[in-house]
Amino acid sequence: MITGSISEYNRSVMMKDSFAFEADKIHYRKGKAQSLIWQEEDETVLHALPEKSFIVHRIDSMTTSKTGSLVLDSKHVYNLDPLHSRQAVLVEKTAFTVSFYTRDGDLIKTFDRLYGDDSQEVYDIEQLLAALVHKTGAWHNSYVRESMEDGPLKEWLDSRDRSQLRSNLSILSSASRIFGFADTCLSASRLVVKGHFPSLEDLESYCYRLRECDESFALNTTGVSLSMYDKLLAKEAL
Repeated sequence: MITGSISEYNRSVMMKDSFAFEADKIHYRKGKAQSLIWQEEDETVLHALPEKSFIVHRIDSMTTSKTGSLVLDSKHVYNLDPLHSRQAVLVEKTAFTVSFYTRDGDLIKTFDRLYGDDSQEVYDIEQLLAALVHKTGAWHNSYVRESMEDGPLKEWLDSRDRSQLRSNLSILSSASRIFGFADTCLSASRLVVKGHFPSLEDLESYCYRLRECDESFALNTTGVSLSMYDKLLAKEAL
């Protein structure tokens, strides 16, 4: 059973396995590895790829509801920012995503496309987070809180008073606009275990690290003590 992103599975598993399939098998007549035959014969006549990718998609014009939502495929609800209520928007559907644009072509939001027989609903969670900064009293019953995994970040935010919560949510919102809700929350969860909520600069730095390398590389999974490097850094700072 495939879990997670189908497009990522195709890219990292299926394509890799397809190219490796019988690559070292000796051709029955030519006596060479099949991968060598491809390199020698096929590569010489291949054309360069087009400069622009071919995208299989469908674009429709639709009008949002009074709350800024649209229903696609007769049952799945996509909720945009209420600022876009009762507006004509362009809807681009691909196999994996649904993107909404203004009539001028400016991107509003891209969602993973919803599938299945049961009705589902998805929200522009970054926008909900931004609105929550000004309505912190709604935190405990919010979709934003419900979407967070149980753990140190949610526990931290639950324990804050209204002023502290507003400050923390504001930092999360600022980072989410750049890195997205999921990576921002993951980074913040890693940092609050240090006993304090991270600054925006620290949070952005960790998000950049997650973006540039696999999460496993960002953690010391070996258990090896790195304290000697901390001492060297302290001396360098002097």
